[in-house]
Amino acid sequence: MLNKVTLTNFQRHRNLEVVLPGGLTALRGSNEAGKSTLLRAICYALFGVGALNSSLEEAVTWGEPVNTLKVVVQFTADGVTYEVRRGKSGAEVNYDGGIVTGQKEVTAFICRTLKVDAAAAGRLMLSNQNEIRGALESGTKATTELIERLAEFDQIDNLIELMQAKLTLGSPAVAEAALARAQETLVSAQELAKAPDLSGLEQAVDASSMEVGRTEGNLRAAQAAEAAAQEAHASAREKAVKHAETMRALGKAQGQVTDLTQQLNELDEVKAPSGSEEALRSRIDDAEDHEHLRLVYLQAEPYLGVPEGPRIVGGVAGVEAALEEAAQNVQRASNDITRLEGELRLQQSALTHGTCSFCGKDFSGVPEVEARNAATRGRIDDLAADLDTAKACAVMWEQNRSEAAAVHSASKPRLRLLSAHPDLVEALDDQMPPRLVWLKEVPAQDSADVGALKAELKALQTAQRQYETAQTRIGTLRPLLEAAAAEVKALEEKVAGSQQVYIPQDELDAARADVKRAADAVKAAVEHHHQAKQALKDAKDGHSRALKSLEDAQEVVRQRSAEIDALVFNNKLLKRVREARPIIADRLWNLVLRAVSNYFSEIRGTKSRVTKDSDGFKVDDHPVATLSGSTLDALGLAIRVALVRTFLPSAPFLILDEPAAAMDEDRTHNMLGFLASVGFQQILLVTHEDVSESVADNMIQL
Repeated sequence: MLNKVTLTNFQRHRNLEVVLPGGLTALRGSNEAGKSTLLRAICYALFGVGALNSSLEEAVTWGEPVNTLKVVVQFTADGVTYEVRRGKSGAEVNYDGGIVTGQKEVTAFICRTLKVDAAAAGRLMLSNQNEIRGALESGTKATTELIERLAEFDQIDNLIELMQAKLTLGSPAVAEAALARAQETLVSAQELAKAPDLSGLEQAVDASSMEVGRTEGNLRAAQAAEAAAQEAHASAREKAVKHAETMRALGKAQGQVTDLTQQLNELDEVKAPSGSEEALRSRIDDAEDHEHLRLVYLQAEPYLGVPEGPRIVGGVAGVEAALEEAAQNVQRASNDITRLEGELRLQQSALTHGTCSFCGKDFSGVPEVEARNAATRGRIDDLAADLDTAKACAVMWEQNRSEAAAVHSASKPRLRLLSAHPDLVEALDDQMPPRLVWLKEVPAQDSADVGALKAELKALQTAQRQYETAQTRIGTLRPLLEAAAAEVKALEEKVAGSQQVYIPQDELDAARADVKRAADAVKAAVEHHHQAKQALKDAKDGHSRALKSLEDAQEVVRQRSAEIDALVFNNKLLKRVREARPIIADRLWNLVLRAVSNYFSEIRGTKSRVTKDSDGFKVDDHPVATLSGSTLDALGLAIRVALVRTFLPSAPFLILDEPAAAMDEDRTHNMLGFLASVGFQQILLVTHEDVSESVADNMIQL
């Protein structure tokens, strides 16, 4: 039984707490007072966001963060009181003896506690009455699918589909033909599996092995002869290499003597330069000083005299203070604009307008609403005026900040000149930008050519370095020339005492040819031996494959026999499951329609019989399309209660959203009497009519 519901920022309810007593409770309120919202909140708290017809972002109160939405429901089941808390950030159930957390975990726990299915409870215990009637008006198929879905009747169809997908079904003729072919293969395999004669192949292997041993001995003898020839060839080659190296060294030494002699002749031609390096440096320093003074004057000239544009007293500190004051005031004005715009939007959203979603009446002209709207519009006008004033202040202070920034930017080059050249420029006042004056005589434009003087000095230094380098190089090369001449003399004597050496290449080539012929003979013998061994192996492998083919053929015969037996069994099993479906369906429909007929007769006040055929639902053999709107509501309610009592027998409560909207007073009395006797511990009835309120055990006004 539901005990209490608390809503925070759920649709139109910012803070709402409702205590729900047992028995029949009428929930009343004006249009858009949030009666249906309360029912949706209960459904969300118990069964999660999947039970809503919108997202949490759409369900939260307008203008509030989605994480502030929260619904708390307290209910009692089997003598235990549970408190459910659910919101964007999580879900939790507290009760004496435990706690459950998590969105899916809480939903599953409540379904187990109430012994209901979440999807079924959402459609029957908590859904709008028109949903059942809508399925009824959509025809037999829609309601049939609803009832069979609640009864999990699709398990039979799923079973048939699984059997067709997983089991071997159909005619056994194909399997029997496969068995006959497998038996023929088995006879052929038995013939091939007989043992072969291997004695001739084994003798060929032994003979080829002896030939390999003989050719390998010949190869070893040829390799020894090749090693001796190789050693003689290497010794002769070493002597020839040494003679060639001596000749190359002699040529290199002779070339070195010639090169050194030529270098010394060229160095003797380099002479000492004339001119004074100190006199040139003095002339360059005088020219550079004049050029630097002229450059500084050209940099300062644009800033001499009174600066144009605005100026600020107080030096650098005065400019920085002006910038800081303007920036603070611009930020203050921006904050005022943001605050006033937010308050203006809030007041505009507080205007009440629209029509009632149930009766269609325009309620913006109601005196209380009109007076509240007039007061709101007055506040809107005041806020708009304040907003215009704040925007004007922002523009003024932004202009002040721009002027101060311009003064700050114009002052930078003048301040850099004062800092870099205090002996050449001076400020006449403390205003920014500062007024500058030149302290020395203005330098003339013409002066000595510094570049030409530096080039002349560089040429003089280069000539001096070349002379000094030549003298140093001469002192280094003369000893090298003497050493090279001595080396040439020694090498000439060594070459005169050596001679050409004969290299025995033909003998080495002949020994290598003998080794190749012996190696080819070994390779041929080894190949013949491998072929003999492979022939013996192939014969043995062929017999093994024949034995394996015999085993495979025997296994195929066994499998084909087992497939035929399984096919016959599966066909019989599928036939029995298909035959059971209409029997179960008839029992389900008889159970549901018998309960619907009893409930419908009690609400209608007339003995009625509800049936179903291929053309749709019928009442006393007449199509339901001929019934009035209130009669369809009564039939829809009867179907809803029958489904709850059939498929959710432990459901402790029922919630109805204006079930008597189209019923007259007598039928409403019958409906209320039916609800009082149907056995629910608690019924919550949303209504606008007086009959339900007079009969109800309790009434709650929103």
